[in-house]
Amino acid sequence: MSRMRIIPKPNIQPLVPQYGTVFHDVTSIRYSLTIPSCKNSADSRSVFIAVVSAPENFQNREKIRQTWKNHVNLVKRNGVLGKIEFAFVLGPAKNSSTQISNVEESTKYKDIIQISDMEEFPSYMTMPEIINWIYSRCPQIEFLFKVEDDMYVNVHKLAYYVRDFYQFGNNANMAIYSQKVDESINQQNKRSMHA
Repeated sequence: MSRMRIIPKPNIQPLVPQYGTVFHDVTSIRYSLTIPSCKNSADSRSVFIAVVSAPENFQNREKIRQTWKNHVNLVKRNGVLGKIEFAFVLGPAKNSSTQISNVEESTKYKDIIQISDMEEFPSYMTMPEIINWIYSRCPQIEFLFKVEDDMYVNVHKLAYYVRDFYQFGNNANMAIYSQKVDESINQQNKRSMHA
């Protein structure tokens, strides 16, 4: 816990004494804002796209809504997957004006899940909160795709990956990893391609 700079929550008892304090009591997770639960689907080919975003990153969320989020609906219509769901996952706002903006944004777009009591964790620590929400509200979802709000997702390729997994399997390699492209490297590659 100290290596990850996580402050232990008070009054949480160790499950097994030698393993120390449980820092994620998933049964106590609450959500200030949420989206509707998933509708049941007989088709198991499904994915939930969770975009982790800071409460004040409205512009990043707006860019996603104007670009690749639109492709989620195209994938739904073309039938590649039985189900594809999408949400922005936010931690608690640091001030009341940001929270008011988050509530207005959620009311307008209906695509925000906000964790009420998440402390200042690195973004990878949101996994228990996302998994808990999916488990309780969308238990039929087969795949979770978690991404940051500064990345572009090719939703069509993701959909075909999930579809192909069911048709052909993937040799037990169940994870897809990526990294943010450094803009200077990207510019350098563009110059070398034109040379």
